[in-house]
Amino acid sequence: MPTKLWASKLSPFRSLLFKFSLVVIFLFVLIFGILSFTFIRNFTSAEKNNLLSRARAFTTFSTQSLGNTYNTYYSSGYLKFKELIEQNLSLNKDIENIQIINADGEVLFDSEELKTGLKPSRITDRNILEKVSANTRGEIKRGGEIKEIIDPFFEDWGAHPFSIRYLISYDSINKTVTNIRNTALLLTLIFLVFSIGFIVIITNRLFLSPIKKVVEAARAISGGDLSREIAVKTGDEVEELASSVNHMAQTLRSNIEALKELDKLKDEFIMIASHNLRTPIVTIQGYLEYFKNLKLEETSRNYLTRIDVSLKELSGLTEELIGIVSMESKREGLAKQETDIKGLLEEAVRGFSSSALEKKINIVFEFPESALPKPNIDKFKIIQAVNNLIDNAIKFNKEGGQVTIGVRKKGNDLLVSVADTGIGIEKEKEHLVFGKFARGTSVLRYDYTGTGLGLYVTKLIINAHGGKIWFESIPGKGATFYFTLPIR
Repeated sequence: MPTKLWASKLSPFRSLLFKFSLVVIFLFVLIFGILSFTFIRNFTSAEKNNLLSRARAFTTFSTQSLGNTYNTYYSSGYLKFKELIEQNLSLNKDIENIQIINADGEVLFDSEELKTGLKPSRITDRNILEKVSANTRGEIKRGGEIKEIIDPFFEDWGAHPFSIRYLISYDSINKTVTNIRNTALLLTLIFLVFSIGFIVIITNRLFLSPIKKVVEAARAISGGDLSREIAVKTGDEVEELASSVNHMAQTLRSNIEALKELDKLKDEFIMIASHNLRTPIVTIQGYLEYFKNLKLEETSRNYLTRIDVSLKELSGLTEELIGIVSMESKREGLAKQETDIKGLLEEAVRGFSSSALEKKINIVFEFPESALPKPNIDKFKIIQAVNNLIDNAIKFNKEGGQVTIGVRKKGNDLLVSVADTGIGIEKEKEHLVFGKFARGTSVLRYDYTGTGLGLYVTKLIINAHGGKIWFESIPGKGATFYFTLPIR
């Protein structure tokens, strides 16, 4: 049955959509920024050149007129002069101020005076004074831009009484550039919003949706649903990936079916072989009991004893194989009943009194004084599991060692432990302990009898009861096996 699918833990900020959107936004902002910067720079340069051309043309046509107006009206008709000056200024909004300055730096007139009523101070700037005294037009730069034009005025007979200083303002261009920048920024934001929406729709439809189908199918396959197929027809690498996943699922499905069939044949073979072995084993046991009652020589009796031991091992192996097949295929259910776990453990230990005595093994119980809950278990199956653990604890123990059997309540479980002071389990063998035909130590170093199925059977029994089994071991000092049994 398919297991629960694992959920995606992918952060939205790590998704392909987010990364792709970031790349597109970055490229768009970069390209738009370069284009905007280039456009604004070229526009500003062109507008400044146009402004200067207009200012130069204005000064060319205005200087003589303004000079004559000053000579005619300034002293006798100031109001008329003021009106004419304002008319001249209105002809070019980029000229923010006009000054009439003589060679000594005295400001004869300043258009700011019309606004503020304040008399201007004398000019002391050497650069301005040089331009005022010159007989040709001069221009003054500040901050890399031409901010002033000084044009000399000549009277009809050639005298040069003063020059006219025109102060240029770039405010109109700066305002226009600011408006362009704000408009560009607004358009950029609007375009970004629509672009992101467009990217999300297109990317989802063309790329992410097919990829999500592949991911979901891969999750389903990893969860055991090998019937899932991916229907992606994009004609690109994603479709090729989907086809590969479909082929992988089909191959896995075929392999699993083949393995199931082989496993079924194996179980049937083991079951048939084990059942067929029972009859000759029983027959041999009958004849063996008959010969035991005869008066035989000591040598013959030794042979009979060896035959008896080997026959019991063969019989045990046969029963274990039948039990394994039954439990793996779940043909045999559990006969559960409420059971006193302390009594069960004590009953199991009684069956090993002779083998423990033979190796001088001391068996110790570690039970709590208070009563323990009675778990609902298959008593005979659990005894079989405990027997396997105790048998190993004695078999792989040192002579004169100790086996400690404990039980205690842990949460909603009973925790049972079987510890020994034996040879322990080698680190490189730990992962094999609960496998079929596994041995806790090398057969080249120790001569211990056994089928190697005991711990595998024990694990099947504990798992069938909903419990867990594990162990801790220190090579050369012993091992402790634990298993839990649910109380409820």
